[in-house]
Amino acid sequence: MSNEISLQADVGNVPNNAVAVLSSISPFIQAVSADNVSPLAVVQVEAIGSCFHLNGELAAKVPDLLSRSTSYRLERLSHWIGWRAGDTASYMAQTAGGRAASVLSLALIELYKEEATGNLLYELSSKILPSERNQSSKLQIGQVATNLSRKLAAFGFGNHLAFHVTRVREVYLYANLPIPKNLLVFPTVETMAEFLHCLSRALQEEQSMLYFEGCQGVGYMLAIVMALCPEDALVTIENEVVLRGPRQSVVFAIRSESPTQFSIESIIYGGGTRNNPHVVGTKSTGPSICLSPISLKWDGCLSDTLDLAFINVGAASTVLVRTACVELITSILYSLSGSQLYSKPNGCSLPANGFAGLLGPDSWARVRNTLTRIFNCEPSFTVLPFEKAHDDLRAKVAESVSLSICTCDRCFTGGPTIGWGYDTSCKGRELWRIIDALITRGVVACFVTAEKNTCIRLSIEEGYRSGLLRKISTILGPRPDCPPRPWFEDWNFGVVELHAYILDLVSKFKTMWEERNLGISSGASSIFASTLQNPVFQSPRRLEYILADGQFHDDHNSYHTLIADNCSTRPITRESLTSSPIISSSLGVHNSLLLTARGVGDQVKIRTLVQMSSKTATLDFYKLHVAYMSVNIATTCLHNPREPLSRNPVLVITTSVLAPGIFQKLNVTSRDRGKSRKELRNPTAIAMVLTHKNAEAQFLACVKEMPMLFQGFSCLDCSVKEAYELGLEVVIQS
Repeated sequence: MSNEISLQADVGNVPNNAVAVLSSISPFIQAVSADNVSPLAVVQVEAIGSCFHLNGELAAKVPDLLSRSTSYRLERLSHWIGWRAGDTASYMAQTAGGRAASVLSLALIELYKEEATGNLLYELSSKILPSERNQSSKLQIGQVATNLSRKLAAFGFGNHLAFHVTRVREVYLYANLPIPKNLLVFPTVETMAEFLHCLSRALQEEQSMLYFEGCQGVGYMLAIVMALCPEDALVTIENEVVLRGPRQSVVFAIRSESPTQFSIESIIYGGGTRNNPHVVGTKSTGPSICLSPISLKWDGCLSDTLDLAFINVGAASTVLVRTACVELITSILYSLSGSQLYSKPNGCSLPANGFAGLLGPDSWARVRNTLTRIFNCEPSFTVLPFEKAHDDLRAKVAESVSLSICTCDRCFTGGPTIGWGYDTSCKGRELWRIIDALITRGVVACFVTAEKNTCIRLSIEEGYRSGLLRKISTILGPRPDCPPRPWFEDWNFGVVELHAYILDLVSKFKTMWEERNLGISSGASSIFASTLQNPVFQSPRRLEYILADGQFHDDHNSYHTLIADNCSTRPITRESLTSSPIISSSLGVHNSLLLTARGVGDQVKIRTLVQMSSKTATLDFYKLHVAYMSVNIATTCLHNPREPLSRNPVLVITTSVLAPGIFQKLNVTSRDRGKSRKELRNPTAIAMVLTHKNAEAQFLACVKEMPMLFQGFSCLDCSVKEAYELGLEVVIQS
């Protein structure tokens, strides 16, 4: 008797439309699988969105923002940056409920982040959906909301919030009334869930209206309504109508003296009946001005953040402060040298002419365009000394706010360390921390090229590392009105810090302590060093980072960071590559450069393989990039750059890109603290990398923590002499 079992199916009993149904849902299953979200949670979030109306300006933009799938290939790498086609957001763009749910997810994720948003939507779902449709956990719902918010982040909810809260402030200003200081007091999760429940009822029930009165925390609720359904809103400020939609299902009666509460009212001709008024609950977070990271469109990102920061301290206008910020940023970019900002003799400082040495030949236009876009204010380019520009900013801040916001007696007095006190309950201190962060981002933004639909995330939280303004104030001190403090002796700002602060534009991760990061994605926008696309030593040098819309992906998975692969320390040379006379030569140039990429977890690891003759080497691209930023450029001379080296003040050893550096003795003793590398170095020899006319080889010759000089438009004699006088160890031929 056979043990084989035959399985048969009666295909005649299969419904005629079963194959069609399976075919239609297949793209949906693929999308949620690729995005690592629960299909049931996606359906549930869409059902929540169907309880709201989406209209107004954003409604017309949402389908395109959710369904966009443009990606472009990172040159030399097998990875992409942008959006995959057919993802979960694209599916949600097809239905009205999905579009409304996406906008709601964006607002809540920006305000509450993933975990709290999951709790909020879970609670809201239990109130507005039948029990049989509540089949997902809080975690799953939060993951769906995060996924949708990433693609809609290009809308710039932070800019939207700043616009509407500033509009309220301006009405009070023009009416000559005191500006409320509690417009941005943060509502609790429970309060927001109840508000959204009432909003859904007002939008669905013809005879119901949501009535909000008072002003505590109104900024956030007003921003959500104006994003979702502005055509259903009526907004009055101190009984003056400032916005009237075609339908008036939601009424905001903003009054500074009224207790803050909201409720659903039944509409009756000639009056109204209020049902269960809800008092607005707020988080007990102290006098916080800017609570958490928030996404802002590149255009106007810093001016809108400044407006948000000044609203809760009752400032009438930020125009003067914006102007002073822009002037201080240009002062930092053009008046400070690399040695002023970085005293350690380890080759990680900015070039001798500071930030200006990295901005390129179009630096004036580049800085003007960037600051005009992000601050809505054009710099005058009357470059002031840093101390003068800093004092002007302090004066403008003092003019714009009430001095009573300071409870630590340091925010408006105390010299260069103004505002750096330890009283965490002081609003003035928090305001200065935000200004410090904005100045820092204004400086580093000048090295960024922002593409369409890009946004940044501002991380201004307690515990965040010190910004550039505080560092420079301390490094350049002491001044007569500020005695030195010994625990700040080691504060420096060099190329490693500059690179980390640039990446921080899109992520709050402390990239300074995570070396080898070359790019970071917030999930909505990604930033990376342009040397990944074009690894050459530009002459004149122009440092550039690309801020692009979308995520790093390989068409299947998305990644958070681009990171350089580990490699061994670069070897050093003990024997010269050629004998005298030393001339401009390409003998030290490599044969090939290969960049490869592989996905590991949430990282894309980049391997850099260089081949020269019969030898190969694996290099650290992160170290190449930051070393490229720190190289000094030789002073231009009038001699023939092709003349052989003749008047060398020290022994010159020729090297190649595989081993650019040479063995160098340092005379270091316990008494040498504070001495420069020139004073410590035993000037036995200088290396010269033979990379004549090969920009790629010149980039590969850069070595982190090794002081180097690029020949540029100088002759070999003058280059070697300048390197010797500056205490530099390597000259790279141009």
